[in-house]
Amino acid sequence: MPSTFISAVEDAFEITGRGIVVVPGIPHDGALRIQIGDPLAIKVEGRRDVLTSVRGLEMIGRPVSMASVAKRTQIGTPILLGPQVTLADIPAGAEIWLCGRGND
Repeated sequence: MPSTFISAVEDAFEITGRGIVVVPGIPHDGALRIQIGDPLAIKVEGRRDVLTSVRGLEMIGRPVSMASVAKRTQIGTPILLGPQVTLADIPAGAEIWLCGRGND
């Protein structure tokens, strides 16, 4: 199953009633389209991968349904993760990978 690196987590926080958000999330430049529902893996060295999905894509002031990724950059679209993820699953430095799709 092909996987594509999205970003390394700099911070994660919980929004009450919504879930866990990771930043920087999806870099703003690039060609890979990421959508709500896409499968993700959270990889932390020495731990088993946590499988989840994109529950939402956040922008200041409004949610979005799609974003792009290519290079590892510091500015990005924060990702709202699936409900099974906890803050303990995503320390700073954890890697977020898009799973199960090629680079469409």
